[in-house]
Amino acid sequence: MIGNDFLRFVDNHHGLKSNQLLRFMDDFYLFSDSAEDIRADFLLIQKLLGEKSLNLNPNKTSRVIAGHTQIAADIDSVKKKLLDRRRHEISVTGYDDDEPETVHITVRKPLSKDELEYISQLLAQETLEEEDAELVLAVMREHVTKAERKLEYIIQTFPNLMKSVFNFCARVQDKEFVADLLLKSLLSRDLQEYQLFWFGHILESYLMNTTKTARLIDAIFNHPGATVVSKAKILEISDRRFGLPELREPLLKTGQSDWLSWSAAVGERSQQAATRNHRLGYFAKGSSMNWLVSTIVSQMASE
Repeated sequence: MIGNDFLRFVDNHHGLKSNQLLRFMDDFYLFSDSAEDIRADFLLIQKLLGEKSLNLNPNKTSRVIAGHTQIAADIDSVKKKLLDRRRHEISVTGYDDDEPETVHITVRKPLSKDELEYISQLLAQETLEEEDAELVLAVMREHVTKAERKLEYIIQTFPNLMKSVFNFCARVQDKEFVADLLLKSLLSRDLQEYQLFWFGHILESYLMNTTKTARLIDAIFNHPGATVVSKAKILEISDRRFGLPELREPLLKTGQSDWLSWSAAVGERSQQAATRNHRLGYFAKGSSMNWLVSTIVSQMASE
């Protein structure tokens, strides 16, 4: 009940634009005839909660329009097979939240001619349902070139699928294509924290040797929608290039004790020992937590 009352500051905020906001405990429901108003309010609520060190759960966030409320009872037999394949793919690659490591070995069967044709029909559509977009990302990892052209649309339209986009990008051979795609997406001011966070993961995992690396670091870290979480993801990238050490240094010298400084300390693990110890020496004096993080980072670096 205390938590329920605490969240009233969101209900009565002057910046909300939707026709109606309903809240039960920590569940928010927004209603409006304008998709833009819904999107603006979603971003506002995310920002307001972030200022209180709270976060929205992307796995429990959904967008529904009137035309989507009636779900067909009958699903095409080919789609049924693809949905079963999707569930298997997610389970064996360790992304099932309920049983993350139940299967360790998998034999992926190639997509049949009918399945490929079904996916091709989906990709040919101008728009996709979120379920279909997730299906494409999950089952097309062996045919990434066929689905690459839909990647920009999926990133812009379905923020909740960024984790699936991350997994999909591992199979994309042309990393410069992915880098260009992220830079283009970063031109939008409406990106959510969840998207920026996974952009950082994609950058660190796949794009550190592209020609756009420096621009991506700057665009993600200084994006208008950047939060402590998304900035921390960039700061913890352990690399001595692209101005990352210079980005971390001021945070380590001020003695502050927060997520940004802790992430900056973690990013120092690739530095040469003398430089790392000098910087972490300042940092460790800031608080007992700083000292603990500094000790762990030093041990990690020495192993």
